[in-house]
Amino acid sequence: MTVQFRITEEAWALTEPFEIAGQVIAVLPLLLLELTNADGFVGRGEAAGIDYDGETPRSMRVQLEGILPRLRAATTPDELQTWLPRGGARNALDCALWDLQAKRTGVAAWKAAGLEPMRPRLTACTIGLGSVVDTRRRARRLAAAPLIKVKVDGERHVEWLRIARRQLS
Repeated sequence: MTVQFRITEEAWALTEPFEIAGQVIAVLPLLLLELTNADGFVGRGEAAGIDYDGETPRSMRVQLEGILPRLRAATTPDELQTWLPRGGARNALDCALWDLQAKRTGVAAWKAAGLEPMRPRLTACTIGLGSVVDTRRRARRLAAAPLIKVKVDGERHVEWLRIARRQLS
């Protein structure tokens, strides 16, 4: 049984620009994939791609359009590994297949994969590069976060860490 698919490309504006050494990101381009089976269940996946590999929503779309016509409701993650190289297109399709299977069967994806139940994980909140004022404001906003990462570059480093630390103490 075949699966219908819909691919859309979107650009999500960030709340504020995120600056790292060498680039400022204000908009995140994304590829969204929806798979619909004959019973009307919809599985969704998305990907931003691997920027250092040159992936874009357009390049991921081209990869997916090349293989999606042979997609079946019974396509497995193992088959998927042979159809696409690692990267955003395979990630979006893999996520959409897991989501579709979970909705079709009523079994959560983590259970179907034989994983332990999900639980909260410690994750870092990142303060991107910016002005002294931006760094202070962002550090104050993240004061309750358990782990904070501060981006630095060749000019904004030790003093920026001190600025952030002062806001947290």
